[in-house]
Amino acid sequence: MLLLPPALFMNKNKTCRFEFIRTTTRIIRVNSNQHQSGITLIELIISMVIISISLTGIFTVMNLTVSHSADPVIYHQAISLAEACLEEVLLEPYASLSSCTLSNVPANYNIATNISSPSSLSGVTVKKVLVTVTHGSTQIELTGYKADY
Repeated sequence: MLLLPPALFMNKNKTCRFEFIRTTTRIIRVNSNQHQSGITLIELIISMVIISISLTGIFTVMNLTVSHSADPVIYHQAISLAEACLEEVLLEPYASLSSCTLSNVPANYNIATNISSPSSLSGVTVKKVLVTVTHGSTQIELTGYKADY
């Protein structure tokens, strides 16, 4: 038996009285097979499968992001090369327009220049200059006109 400290109770007459509350303690023996801690093999395998599936999804997205992270650089380089080539061709005199001859072109970039025969555009004789820069699957085309005036 266990005795707890006295509790204080007040009645309607404002007088105090003390009561002792008695409790009995009982030792409960727990069967160790009923309250195991830890996880089972099936739970472990299921959690490993769930984690594997989620990591596969995350790594797939990361791989896609990393593989396309260089695309803007390639695109901007291709535009810069096309602009430089178009400017070089358009700065030549109308009578002697020739293909672009840029030096120091980065590897894997191909530049093609197409100069059309003279035609009339709003009453002015012009030559159309088409510059195409390719790098892998990226293709940039810039068009310019050189007028004969």
